[in-house]
Amino acid sequence: MSTLTVRLNKDEKEIFKEYADFYNKPLSTLMKDVFLKHIENEIDKKLLKQAIDIKNHDNSTISFETFEKEFLDEIQD
Repeated sequence: MSTLTVRLNKDEKEIFKEYADFYNKPLSTLMKDVFLKHIENEIDKKLLKQAIDIKNHDNSTISFETFEKEFLDEIQD
């Protein structure tokens, strides 16, 4: 496992520590959770944009299974 150093000023450190204490999690775990959630949100935004673009160009619909096969594979690559 590797170590990552994050520089925080006094106020940032206090805010982050209080937040981690509130959730009763180590700060490192909380930071990883936040990063992963951010990545998931970015993927969701990209999927939504693709869906809106497709809907704007083609009014036909597809099944969820087709959507998964055609579009989720693209996002995960």
